[in-house]
Amino acid sequence: MVLNAMAILLTVSPLVKQAVTTVLESKEAPEGLKKDLKGHKEDLLCSGSFVLPFDIIRQLYNFLYQQPSRTEECVYLHEFLEGCDVYIPPLKQPERNPELVARLERLKREQENRNYQQMTNNVQQEISGGSSIAGIGRELRSVKQQLMGMLNFILTLVGSFTFGYMAAYYAGQSITTRVFIGLFLALITAAADLYFIVKTEV
Repeated sequence: MVLNAMAILLTVSPLVKQAVTTVLESKEAPEGLKKDLKGHKEDLLCSGSFVLPFDIIRQLYNFLYQQPSRTEECVYLHEFLEGCDVYIPPLKQPERNPELVARLERLKREQENRNYQQMTNNVQQEISGGSSIAGIGRELRSVKQQLMGMLNFILTLVGSFTFGYMAAYYAGQSITTRVFIGLFLALITAAADLYFIVKTEV
């Protein structure tokens, strides 16, 4: 997959900032490059973060160090980029649909009402000496639900371990690394499952 160099944004290092200042003050720098740099410096004043596309940084480097008439000390591109990091813009949270929010609230209230009715019905049955057969049926359903939960928990752990192990296998890793990655994914999955189990029980 080929990435567009203009799509890659980098937070600039002090060396690159100094290069930006040098180019903006230079009379020999291309006007197009100066215009791009001025636009990004205006973004810095608005957002507080100075980021540049990789393509513009490469143009900076070529102008300062790759021209035959330049007398500056030779600096390689990887040295020029030292201290720069890939910039990932913050994810913008989508606005929630008011109709969807209202529907969710209504469903939540209906579920709470059903839970309340079920609780009160159980209390009334116990007070009135409800059938022992019905009580046994509820206990059997509860045990079945717990067994299914345990089985799902075990299968999830096995699946997570297998996924991590096989992913490392196809990546050409050693057996020790495969086992470690598989156990790591299994532990993460176990922690997530336990969290939801405890949250559901509580």
